[in-house]
Formats: sequence, structure tokens, C-alpha cells
Amino acid sequence: MAQYGAGRVFHPTYKDRHGEMKTVQKFYIEYYDHDGKQRRESTDAKSEKEAQKILNTRLHEASQGTLEAANTNKLTYGDIRAAILQDYAARKMKSLETLSNGEKTIKGMTKLDEFFGFSADSKGIKIRDITNQRWMKFIEDRRAEGISDATIRNSGVLLRQMFSVASSPEYKLLNPAQVPQLTMPKPPKPKKDFATREEFDRLLAAMPQRFHPYATWLFFQATRRREAFSITWSQVNLGEAVYYPNADNNKTGDDTPRPLSDEVVKALRSLPQGGPDAQLFSLHSEKAFTKIFRKACYRAELGKDAWKCGQCSAVVDGEKPEAGEPALVCEVCKKRSKGVLLVPMQWMYTGLTVHGLRRSTVVYFRDAGFADSEIMAVTGHRSPKTFLGYSSTRIEQMRKRLSSAAAERTRRLKQQKQLAG
Repeated sequence: MAQYGAGRVFHPTYKDRHGEMKTVQKFYIEYYDHDGKQRRESTDAKSEKEAQKILNTRLHEASQGTLEAANTNKLTYGDIRAAILQDYAARKMKSLETLSNGEKTIKGMTKLDEFFGFSADSKGIKIRDITNQRWMKFIEDRRAEGISDATIRNSGVLLRQMFSVASSPEYKLLNPAQVPQLTMPKPPKPKKDFATREEFDRLLAAMPQRFHPYATWLFFQATRRREAFSITWSQVNLGEAVYYPNADNNKTGDDTPRPLSDEVVKALRSLPQGGPDAQLFSLHSEKAFTKIFRKACYRAELGKDAWKCGQCSAVVDGEKPEAGEPALVCEVCKKRSKGVLLVPMQWMYTGLTVHGLRRSTVVYFRDAGFADSEIMAVTGHRSPKTFLGYSSTRIEQMRKRLSSAAAERTRRLKQQKQLAG
């Protein structure tokens, strides 16, 4: 057997049905990769010299580790789908979900499965057919359904990750050069939902008492809800009012101690204290809180059901549609496109979300005059750029500060004259 790096150019021979030896006119190349596996492929070379160049290219790719996997032409969407599920499971990614039938999935994968033909009976289309042009058709179809670009972009990010895993050194299903360049919708603008302290008090009054400590933590500490729900008693020191994050349970991998507000300390003292490894918020599940939170938002008039456009985020009040009733067309998108875009709106919940409580923390402490660096010490943000996406400043607060600018300027000038005198 030839050794790694060896190869040849040749015309294959075969016997016809009469037993005569025949020679294939097309040039073939044969070589061995780094693992000692034999590779053979046909070429469209018109001369032996041209075929030799192709062979030299393959040998170079083998030496660099960029040689495409065997049977690439047979690779399907289902193959790279299976690879990313395996990768997520190995890395214990929190976004990996288990369905009621026991199958694994990732948020946003269902629509990709439908579009690329994956099902229990089919592995989907060939990888060579997943092009940017086909992906643009996915964007077009989803927009026609009234889906937001943010949701579409999440599907695109997941598809990119599939290709990234498939072409990684660990899987080697694809040559990196075969990964398509996918055009993505623009990143969405940061959401603006938040609650003032007064609105939050109304929210608490609209929900059962046992949910108050968890809601209070989210409002004053800005911890992401899943991280908050995994906190144990060993991570809080109520006497010193300090929280010690578990780097394995938060998005940034941060374990820097954070201060606790007096409101949070008071709320936590009302809880029945468990052992060091017991969950802090064990009186209810995360799912139960999400459900009661939505009901409380309705009661406190912080949320409602309405028609919303996934493209421009316009909201229109109306009645809940009957089954089979057509959706409203977004008049804003229609006007902007001069009647070209007829984007169907969706009947959905609009208003304060659980994640909006994280933005509420920033607004609350800004209203209290805290510096951004001080607020980041509470929220755990590392990047000022990311932090600014959460720092919605209330219009009323800005108006007050602008109105007081003249008086503040006069005060400072007077103070400077006194110092100079």
C-alpha cells in the first residue's frame, strides 16, 4: 500500500460485458490522506499535466488538514444537524432542549428542519444545495409570515454554527472552503421594555406573595432569570449583603462578588432557609413564575395582547382574531414601501417581559443618580457597549435633567466666582 502523501494520475480500466478490457478516457487521481485512507476521484482535466496539478493540490490540502471529507457529495443537512446536537450535548450547552418524545433540539432548529426537508423519514437536502441563494429564500418566506428579523437572524446564526461544527478539526465533515457565506438580516435594536419602581410595586401587588422574592431579586440585581433560579444558599451572605456568582451558571463566566440591595436582603430573609446546596428560590418553578408574571402584567396594565409587526415593531390595538381570520397588514411597512410590502402582523403579547426586569434595574439606579460603572458592578456587565443596550433612560427623567441645566450652570458659575474671589 502507498504511504501518506503518495498519489498517482491514471486512466481506470474495466471489463465490458463481453469481457474485453476497456480504458476510461477521463483522468482519475488516487492518493492517501494523513490517516492513511485511500482517496480516488475523477477529474475534468484535459491533460495528464492538468490532472497532476489537481493531485498536487489534494496532497497539499491533506498536509494542511483542509482536505474535504470523503463522500462530501452525499453529506446532508441531517448530518450537520446531528453534529451540532452532539457538540451541544458534549459541551452541556443550556440552549439544548429535550422534547416530550425524548428527541433533542435547539431553539430555532424546527423551522430550519422544515425548510431543508429534515424529518423522521428524511435527512434533508444535500449540503451542496444549501447556498446563500436558498438561504435568502428562507428569509423571504419567514418575512412573508410576519416573523421578525431578530428571529430569522437567530435561525441563521444556528445554521452557521452547524457548518462551523461540521468543518471543525473535531468532525471534519466539510472542508472550510465549502462553508457557504450566508447573508444575515441586520442585528435587532435593543428592546425597550422596562418598569419603573412604581410600576414594579404594582406588579408585585398583582402576583401571589410566594413569587415576590424572586421578582425582587430580578428587579434589583439584574441577574438573568435562569442564573437567578440556580442560586443556592451558599452563594449569598445576608449579613454582609453579598452575592457570590457561580461562573458555570452565568453567560459571562463571571464569579466577581456583587452587592445586594436592602430590598433583596429583606425579601430573602422572608424565605425558609435551606442547606448550603439548596436552591434559594425553591417555593415555585421557573415555568410557574413565567406564567404568573404574564398574568400580573395584565392585571397591572403593564402588558396586553395586540397586533404587532415583526419587521417594524408597530403595535395596533384590536380584537383577538377568530380561527381562520386573516391577519392585519402592517400599514407602516406598506406605507414605507409604497405598497410593495404587505407584511402580516401577529396577534401576540406586548409589554413588560421577565427579561425587561434586567433593563429595569439599570433605569432604576440611573434615576437614583448612580454612575454607569457602579450599576455595572451590580448587573455584572463587562462590556460598556453591551451595557448601553440595557440602559434605557426614561424620557421624563431626561426632561427634568434638561430643564435643570440652566439653573445648575448658574450655580456652578457662581461657585467658581466665589472661589476665585
